[in-house]
Amino acid sequence: NTQSCTIDSTTLALPGVSAGDEDFYLMYDMYNLGSSGTIAKAGTCWTLNSNSRPIVGIAAFDPDFIGPDSSYSEDGQIKVALHEVFHAMGFSSSYFSSRLTVTTATTRGKTRNFIASATVLAKAKEQAGCDSLPGAELEDEGGSGTAGSHFEERVYGNELMTGIVNTRTMKVSSLSLAVIEDSGWSYVADYNKADTLFWGKEKGC
Repeated sequence: NTQSCTIDSTTLALPGVSAGDEDFYLMYDMYNLGSSGTIAKAGTCWTLNSNSRPIVGIAAFDPDFIGPDSSYSEDGQIKVALHEVFHAMGFSSSYFSSRLTVTTATTRGKTRNFIASATVLAKAKEQAGCDSLPGAELEDEGGSGTAGSHFEERVYGNELMTGIVNTRTMKVSSLSLAVIEDSGWSYVADYNKADTLFWGKEKGC
């Protein structure tokens, strides 16, 4: 039967999903997301009862921004789609608080949130070249779909999981891979496939 899934106040219909051997089932559709400039949005629809691992997600793309007439490059559109896949797989504030270690620290005169689970912390320190870094800083600006559910753009620039589509090529760095690995859902990242993120690389604390 057709059911619905609500993503950040947008409700979309989705077809029934039959059980199978898939690790994750993603559905997508084109949908008018309004005049706010939102290109796409995604979320988890269903999870496993045993460990809350997302098994069904949905992504909605605004046709004004996706397609051959888009002002974004083909690579940019592909990276937007990949960004949404990460969200559907659990890259969001609700899973950060329940599956990862999130800590606070005062930097630049303000208390901020950081993901500090083991692998993310190690990759954040490696990226910055700073052994005292408290973790990977989370975005603290934007609406409910942006703040807390993305890496801080000022710190991580054109990393795939910052909250703003960047004019520079978005990079799937080891930080994004580490978030999924640290979720505890038995995903193992191949860091040899990670992009090098030059923004902020080894710039220190």
